Amino acid sequence: MLNGGVSLATFLKFTSFLSIDIIALILPIAFAISAAFVFHRLKEHNQIVALQSAGIAPQRLLRPLMCLG
Repeated sequence: MLNGGVSLATFLKFTSFLSIDIIALILPIAFAISAAFVFHRLKEHNQIVALQSAGIAPQRLLRPLMCLG
């Protein structure tokens, strides 16, 4: 890094530019994985059945995902 003639400020500047792109790629993937994990846990502990017996429709369970997706 410093031996190649690039200053620390320039390196940090370009790294910060790249981090924005990396976050833009990782954020949707992380959201999808977390949503799958949450619904898996709800299904595993029969919470979806409990919510449906309380009168909550499956479409209403998916509404937050559709708003954010």
